This record gives sequence, structure tokens and C-alpha cells, in this order.
Amino acid sequence: MKGLGGHLPGSSFPPLYWGACEKPERDQKDSLSLGGDRFSGRTVWRGNGGYQHYTGFGDESPLCLMIFLGFDCVLGWMGGKFAIRKAVLAGLAGSLFLFSLWMCVDAVQNGALWYPDYSLYGMQWGGCEINEKIESFLEENPDAELTLSPSWANNTDIIMRFFLGDPLPVTLGTTLEYDLYYREIRPEQVFIIAPPEEFEALAQNPKFEEIQVLDTLPWPDGRTGFYFVKLKYSPDAEEIFAEELLERQQPVELDFDLMGGQRVRVSHSRLDMGTVASVFDGNRATLIRSLEANPLMISIDFPEAVALEGATVLVGAPATQFTVAIVTEEGDALTFMEKVEVSDVVRAVSVDLESNIQLNSYRSGSKA
Repeated sequence: MKGLGGHLPGSSFPPLYWGACEKPERDQKDSLSLGGDRFSGRTVWRGNGGYQHYTGFGDESPLCLMIFLGFDCVLGWMGGKFAIRKAVLAGLAGSLFLFSLWMCVDAVQNGALWYPDYSLYGMQWGGCEINEKIESFLEENPDAELTLSPSWANNTDIIMRFFLGDPLPVTLGTTLEYDLYYREIRPEQVFIIAPPEEFEALAQNPKFEEIQVLDTLPWPDGRTGFYFVKLKYSPDAEEIFAEELLERQQPVELDFDLMGGQRVRVSHSRLDMGTVASVFDGNRATLIRSLEANPLMISIDFPEAVALEGATVLVGAPATQFTVAIVTEEGDALTFMEKVEVSDVVRAVSVDLESNIQLNSYRSGSKA
């Protein structure tokens, strides 16, 4: 761009353009990109401050360039109409520079308050702050055994190791494992809970009688983001656990169309990922995972006999035993089994029947 002779000074372009964001410092040794583009307005890893979200040279760039082209065109037209064009252009350039400088200062001082979501699907705030808090807490409570919830950020273990080194002085885990099964909670155990929704759910859980808050770490807007707490089971906890375990052991039953449109009854172990329909959709990208059952059982009752030549499932890395039990049209019960060893890839496990069998009932199970 030309200078004050009739066009917008090029020196005013960078501060205005970058004024809407805090440009993170790039340290080649300490910084690591986590799948984001440095100039795309996405979340990146920042070596000296944890995760930070910024909007820079990315999706907004075409609009910014069009704005500057418009300014340049108008100012070029004004240059031939007014004798005081140099003063006007100098004043406008100075105003733009001051405005962009104000925006930059505001981003540095108040950028953390621009977005109210500091958790996993927001800014993932706290990489540096929670580690400083953990260090000071351990200095005051050297016998404490800390368990940190990882659900407030992506790759929480990497963040913690960057600041605290390896091995970590804390354990990564959630209170959900103490909510699913009755486990001993030692007096020295301290749970660092985040985000606040996890703490609120814990406070309303009848399995826990006493939640002692030892310390907190606030978010930039003043709300509590991290809780340091001690837990204690309620007197009725063991009875509640027993009732829930009995309920989880009951199979889930549902009806849906299968095998040429037949409306079949399917019974299966409880799942914590996916739906049983994913087993039959032929899509390798969909999957299911049992909540806790081993083996995972799936049973199908057909109102009309169907022909079956074999069965195939896709399983993960552990050694797996795949068993198929069928009841033929004549009422005979047949069982087939196939085993596979440990692998580092997803693989197909197939059971081939001796012949094309007409069956009324099908039951399969996979055991790791």
C-alpha cells in the first residue's frame, strides 16, 4: 500500500487486523499444535499457558480484506476532492491505530471473559492455573492423594505432564467409578472435580452422605470451576449399589425389523455405547460396547424360521471368544465357537455353520 499520498497506510493494517485477538507467543520448544491451524481461530496448545482459543488470520480474512479495499477506494476518491486529504488520512490512520490498540489491550486483559463456557466444549480453561493450585495444595497437605477429573479438557494427561512432570503427583479419574461400584474411600483421598455440573450431580447423589469442600479454584468470571473435595458414602449406599447391580444384570429387550422385514424380539446385555441396531446395519463405523457384562450377549427370537449360513462380528484388540447358539426349526440346539488372539487392529471373527440351517432362535456372545 502507498503512504499518505492518497491510500491507507500499510502500517495501520496489522494492528487493526490482529486487534480482535490475543496473538499467542510461539515457542518452538514448548508449543505443540493439536490438530488446529495456527491461523484458523481454533483451540491450540500453548506451552506457557495451556489451551487458548483465538480468532486470527482465518475464516474472517476475506471480509477483512474487502473492508480494507473499500476503505482504500473511498480514501483514493477523497484524495482528489479535498485539499486537506493528508490531514484527514493521517487522522483516520491514527484513529484506526488507536482503536486496534485498544482492542488488543482489551483482548489481553479481558479475553478470558469473552466466552462464558470454560469447560470441555468451550475454552478448556485452567491448564496452568489448576497445576499451580495442585502444587500449593500438596505443599499444605503432603499426605493427600489427589484424583483429578479429566473431563474439563482434551488430552488432560498431556497438560498435566507438561506442568507437573512424569510421574504425575495426581491420578486422573472421575467419581463415576465410585458411583458405579462400592469402593473403599480412604481418608487421605481428595477428588478434584470439574466442571461444576459434575459436583452438582455428586451433591444430589444419595450414595454420598458427606461432601467436604477443602478448596476451590474459580474461573475468570468468578464462578467456581474446580472443587477439591473429600467424599464419604451414606449408610444406605451398599443397599443402593446392590439394587442397581441387580437392575443392570437384567437384559434389555426391544423389537425391530430384521431379516427380510421380520419383526423380531432382541434381548441383549446393557450397553454404555451405541445401540444394538448398530450390530446389524452393516456399517463398520458404528459399534456397541457393553456396560460391564462379559460376555456380551445378544439373543434374537424369530417369529418365522430363517436360513442362516454363518455369523460374523468385528471385535477390538483383546483376545475374544465368539459363540453362536441356535435353535433349529426342528427344535435342535446347536452351538458353534471361534476364538481369536490379541491383536492391534479391529478384525472380523466368523462362525461358519455346517450347512444352511433353518432356525427360530439365535443367540450370540463375545467374551474378552
